[in-house]
Amino acid sequence: MTYLLAFAVALLSSLVFTPLVRALATKFSLLDIPDGQRFHSSPVPLLGGVAVVSAILVGVLLSFPLLGVQLGAGHLILGSGIVLSFALGLYDDRKGMGALRKISGQALCAAALVVGCYAGGWIEGWFLSPLLFVWVVGMMNAINFLDNMDGVAGGVIALTSLTFLFLLVGTQHWTGIVLAGALCGATIGFLRFNFPPASIFLGDAGSLPLGYLLSAVSIMVAGQAMPHSLLTPLVVLAYPVFDTTFVTIVRVKERRKFYQGGKDHSSHRLAALSGSTRKTALVIYLVCVVLGLLAFLVEHVESLLFSASVVAALLVLFSFLGLRLVKVKTGAPA
Repeated sequence: MTYLLAFAVALLSSLVFTPLVRALATKFSLLDIPDGQRFHSSPVPLLGGVAVVSAILVGVLLSFPLLGVQLGAGHLILGSGIVLSFALGLYDDRKGMGALRKISGQALCAAALVVGCYAGGWIEGWFLSPLLFVWVVGMMNAINFLDNMDGVAGGVIALTSLTFLFLLVGTQHWTGIVLAGALCGATIGFLRFNFPPASIFLGDAGSLPLGYLLSAVSIMVAGQAMPHSLLTPLVVLAYPVFDTTFVTIVRVKERRKFYQGGKDHSSHRLAALSGSTRKTALVIYLVCVVLGLLAFLVEHVESLLFSASVVAALLVLFSFLGLRLVKVKTGAPA
């Protein structure tokens, strides 16, 4: 049960840190002012990411020595990417940042993570590095995009990291287990304050490093039993991938900038159908649970053909969902 250590420490730390950060954000007017791109109608404190990332670091730094994890070059390089992604998000929350500078910063983070994973021996085959680079940048943006409604990003991260934790249990991959456990615990603690109606938002200081860490854990899972396990993270994270792909296609089709915010995400359209942000968040959680179960099936069948078939089936299902949702006009549910 030692794998629960990072989870428990991060959970408790998040429950303590989040209200403290919320109070500080309110005191210094670090607020998300309603601009028509979210459903909240009054200012909400930002910087929830400061609490979540701090909780993760506490969980990781306490767990590594207790579990006998020896820090190496891979850990240090991976850690530099966490610091950079957090700084990038914090700057964006405070002063704003152009798309080119933001994507350049994400590219540096992705490069650090890919190099760190190879240096740590967490995945093999340098020919995969371009694909991994794109995956990390894509996941950082996917979680950033997903942070568009109360409870959605936090819940998705909590459930997907929990799935990765279970997939890693029994592998003795302590770095992955600790990271997944801390990520899951910290986001569950944060949900106490972020589930609709949210009293604090993640902000980019949370969504960028959390997307970075989620992609790091996903790479560690993929490296456990290649080649079939390469597709496992895609199954687990199918919903964030779908939402980012969906909203990008919609914006390009409407000749808008793909990085421009708006109420056109799949979550917004689901909320318009359900009439409730709470119901929407719970439906998305259910989707993530089902995808997690499918991922367990993919891992245990140990067939690349079966894995590819599951991914193909999900592609068809999400395509039909996208065709349905694109017809839905978004509003502002309760």
